[in-house]
Amino acid sequence: MLRLRTLKLKDKPKILKWRNTKDVSKFMYSEHKITKSEHDIWFSNAIKNKNGYHWIVEFNGDSIGLASITDIDEKNSRCSTGFYLIDFEPRRGIGTFVKYSLIDWSFNELNINKVCSEHLAFNEAIITLNRKIGLSQEGYFRQHISKNGILQDVVYMSILREEWDENKRDIEAFLKDKNLL
Repeated sequence: MLRLRTLKLKDKPKILKWRNTKDVSKFMYSEHKITKSEHDIWFSNAIKNKNGYHWIVEFNGDSIGLASITDIDEKNSRCSTGFYLIDFEPRRGIGTFVKYSLIDWSFNELNINKVCSEHLAFNEAIITLNRKIGLSQEGYFRQHISKNGILQDVVYMSILREEWDENKRDIEAFLKDKNLL
């Protein structure tokens, strides 16, 4: 069974470990090792939903990642989503399920009009997934983020509520076919 569940205090050390692994940190904007005190502040805000909403991704009872909705802007009716998966053998469709869940929750629970997502341009897997879900590229920021002393490009993508309404059934059919929904 695949699901997103709310954060619990017991998740705190695991998430810090994940955030500092190469497989996750190479796709994050920050490049320094996240300290315990930095993580304590982040986690305290995350568990109180002060900087967005965060969930643990679970597959068959195992915690395999973190999913987030951040940058919630009620005035302009938009937010950002992101996630990472770790410590699992790749199974086609899990990323689609997570992104589907974040977008659908944003539109239905937050009543947002636009869901955004931005990624380092070399993260081709998430850019491809975003396109499959229906996100459109809105921007390409050249040499925008420094990673290991090299300026990296960033791809900015989004989906509007009306586009989601058009794409949602196809994504649900894909997930049902994979027994993920």
